[in-house]
Amino acid sequence: MSVRYILYLVLICFGIVFGLFKIKSLNSFQNKLRYLLLWVLIIEVSGRVCAYTLKTSFPVYHFYLPGILIFHMLFFKDFFVSYLSKTFVKTVGFILLPIVLFISQFYSSWIDFPSYQSVLISLYIVTSSLFCIKEMLEEPSLVPLHKQLKFVFCISNSFFYSINFFIFGLFDPFKKESLLIPEWEFDVLYFSNIVLYSLYIYCLSIDEKFIERKYAVFKH
Repeated sequence: MSVRYILYLVLICFGIVFGLFKIKSLNSFQNKLRYLLLWVLIIEVSGRVCAYTLKTSFPVYHFYLPGILIFHMLFFKDFFVSYLSKTFVKTVGFILLPIVLFISQFYSSWIDFPSYQSVLISLYIVTSSLFCIKEMLEEPSLVPLHKQLKFVFCISNSFFYSINFFIFGLFDPFKKESLLIPEWEFDVLYFSNIVLYSLYIYCLSIDEKFIERKYAVFKH
């Protein structure tokens, strides 16, 4: 196990413990985010076990990605204001979930990384995040963007899953042509993961009730 992978796990564990310390002040979204970090940790530990027993950690990601999709369906259902947007996010998510499971079961091998599923889910998350940001910008707030949970979460998703979309869109073609995947792709993925989960932890640190009370004074 490499040093940088250990640091990655330490970051995830820190986020979970940090969330436990702040559990009384967390809102509904932050609690779901805390459980998402726990889900990621479970998958990563399971992946290490698979790597030692099956010589590959890829099978666990066929379970990881549907979980990520379900979490984000719940996140965006809470974030969107308009009924049309909520309905769209839920409908697309419910359509996408069986497609992802179908690909894992009947199209791709369980011992290969679920690249196509990752691309589809990344597209869903990036699109939903951008529409969520658009909805926010249509109703400006006095609260700075970096103190708004919705904005920080959507920006972190847009950053990570855009990278995820392009890299894994190339993953299978490289493998099918028996070409080596450039080492820099794994470096970029590692860095983007660190950024994503660091911003998720930052989301856990934001006290929305306090911030709303503080800026309500300026509003009046």
